[in-house]
Amino acid sequence: MKKITFFDNLRVVGCVAVVLIHSIGPYREQIGKIPDYEWAMAIGLNGSLRWAVPVFIMITGALMLSDTRKFDLNYFIKRRVFKVFIPFLVWSLFFTVLSGLTSAGFEYDIFLSTLKNLYHHEAYYHLGFFYYFIPLYFIIPFLRYMVQTNTENNSVEFIILIWLVLTLMYLLSIQGFWTNDLFMYGGFLLLGYYLYLNKNLNILFFCLLGLVSLIISNYFVLKDSFISQTYDIGLWFSYKTLNTVLIATMIFLIVRQLSGYISIKIQKKLSLISKYSLGIYLIHPIFLWPTRNYDIYIGPTIFNILLWGIISFTLSFATVHFLSKFQMTRWLVP
Repeated sequence: MKKITFFDNLRVVGCVAVVLIHSIGPYREQIGKIPDYEWAMAIGLNGSLRWAVPVFIMITGALMLSDTRKFDLNYFIKRRVFKVFIPFLVWSLFFTVLSGLTSAGFEYDIFLSTLKNLYHHEAYYHLGFFYYFIPLYFIIPFLRYMVQTNTENNSVEFIILIWLVLTLMYLLSIQGFWTNDLFMYGGFLLLGYYLYLNKNLNILFFCLLGLVSLIISNYFVLKDSFISQTYDIGLWFSYKTLNTVLIATMIFLIVRQLSGYISIKIQKKLSLISKYSLGIYLIHPIFLWPTRNYDIYIGPTIFNILLWGIISFTLSFATVHFLSKFQMTRWLVP
């Protein structure tokens, strides 16, 4: 399949956003303990980056559903599903051990509890993504058949429209059997595919929708949190709500538009980072462990967030780059 560079750029910005979100993590419960404006800036940044996880799913949908090659189940399982599932499993076991390691020593009970619940609950905060992402592989063959047999894409547009309505209902706390993760996250697969194929969409219109959604989301989270004096996000920062869908759509279209202006030299560097993005995602919390367990705060809140984000991202990239050099370890960081 021909390499599409703007997907590389989407992976990079998505990966950077995820690392920053997790760098912000310790500050969520600091309301009242640090100046209000610093807490608001941290949470506002968090809310402005919630598109990161949906964008990864959209990339998967765009690439896999637009693939016109004959579907090979054997190849799909070995080169797609197992390529993600096996490293996820191994790193889950690693983080199960890390979960028991605290500043006070090794908590054996936490380790055992985490290990016992591994089949349905993530070992570490960042691995929750895989519990709803990996099951999406089971519906990809059916979605791919649907888009290939419906050349007009009418059914795709109809399903996306229904899905958008349901994401609005979810935001309004109207929930039912349809709000299961497979359907709610699966919609991002079709959305990514649709946005990828339709290159003449009105970017300014979708940017306006995205910006309004971002401002409204942050406004209500900050307002409700300051009233209750707790980190109160409601459903505004959920990945399954219409506001997040619109923000993710905006980012997808902006990155595609700007990718055409990136020089070849810079693009090569971005493509290299993109190559290691999954590995960076898998291991970056290792380098955030000190700040979470020892409360290492250096300077103002935003400075500390950016500092630990840069440290975590840089060390993760270097580690993944090193591991990828050896046949015995490169499969751990696909």
